[in-house]
Amino acid sequence: AGDIAAFRGYATGVVRCSNYSKISGVAVTSGLVKLAAGSVSAAATLDIVMTGYTAYTNKLLILSGFVPATDNQSLVMRFSTDGGSNYDAGASDYGWNVFVLANLADNADSYIDFVGAAANSIGNASTEGISLSVNLFNMASAALWTRAAWTGSFIDNSATPVVNFVSGGGARRAAQDTDAVRLLFSSGNITSGSWILYGYV
Repeated sequence: AGDIAAFRGYATGVVRCSNYSKISGVAVTSGLVKLAAGSVSAAATLDIVMTGYTAYTNKLLILSGFVPATDNQSLVMRFSTDGGSNYDAGASDYGWNVFVLANLADNADSYIDFVGAAANSIGNASTEGISLSVNLFNMASAALWTRAAWTGSFIDNSATPVVNFVSGGGARRAAQDTDAVRLLFSSGNITSGSWILYGYV
């Protein structure tokens, strides 16, 4: 409610919308809108605060070349409701399900695990690491669990490194208005990685 539309008549029974403005001020687009981008190196965590983008119901986060400092790790994610001052990290705050050659799941965890307890997890060589597309749904809704779905690939820490396809879904096991995410490896620092955040309605 509150959006403004302007219409123009072209012929009998032919009316077209010539302009549309959303009350939120968000531009009307048919695709993704780039919101932010950055990189990380030699850091324990990467926090992406989204308080300035609440007009976009959903987000797409592209993670490229995230390499752990410690071999054989998982990349995990946590949510915040206070602009990144605190991140939910209770023992049963999240549930997730991921497929990497076999189905892996945990319905009571302290984070969302992007690769699960794979026998061989993300390798730390400069040519290894993980890249993902992560969709974040209904982030601003205090009536729904904040949900994530992802696909991507990682190079594992096998003696002869193997390319692994990964897909999965997860959620914060509570209804909340989520406005920031934290990315970290299960142990050790993030050696390197880059990211782009997009918004869509």
